[in-house]
Amino acid sequence: MSALTIQLPDSVFSAMMALSKRDGVPLDSLFATAAAEKISAMYGIDFLDQHASQAPTQEEFLRILSKVPNNPPDPGDEW
Repeated sequence: MSALTIQLPDSVFSAMMALSKRDGVPLDSLFATAAAEKISAMYGIDFLDQHASQAPTQEEFLRILSKVPNNPPDPGDEW
């Protein structure tokens, strides 16, 4: 594990302390979880950007969609 010293606005620190006490979670664990969630969200954006660039064009999508038969939904699949 690595140690890190950070400066936070008092309001952020107070909120984290309150959450830590409320949930009975050590403050360092709460910060580690918050950092991990932020990293996950940012990597998620990268993932979506990468895969969006590989998506079919609207023209290709409509061509594929045109191959789907226009049948009523199966029983149980109705809205």
